[in-house]
Amino acid sequence: MKKVVCRFSILLFFYNSAALGMADPPLAPEICSFLKSQELDTSQPASCFELTEASTHATYVDLNNDSTKELIFSQYSRSCGDFYWVFRIGKSAKWENIGSWCGCEGGSYTVKSTSHSGYKDIYTCGFSGIYDGMEYTGVRQ
Repeated sequence: MKKVVCRFSILLFFYNSAALGMADPPLAPEICSFLKSQELDTSQPASCFELTEASTHATYVDLNNDSTKELIFSQYSRSCGDFYWVFRIGKSAKWENIGSWCGCEGGSYTVKSTSHSGYKDIYTCGFSGIYDGMEYTGVRQ
């Protein structure tokens, strides 16, 4: 019985992964773990599978012209509209957070042609994510 349950679980995992891959893939597990470790006033998803590219308005953009795309996404926060996040692939080949800030609800943002410390600015309705050499922070525009 144990082998049957295990095989069924593996089959179900691959079926769900394939279905999610075709429709709306979840963000990387290390991103979900990082967000769950933050004590923010957000509507956290019940599961990491609910933290998807579509639900977070995720976009992959090369922000520093190094031919590697960074990840920009937003998450609703009860205290500040949407919380905007920027992640990049780190030396350990895992996503690492390089900044966040509060902006307007709706998840809309624009990557600007202007830049600071080698990273493009990200405009989010009244606030911009500006890279200060260490991380992105929100600056009122």
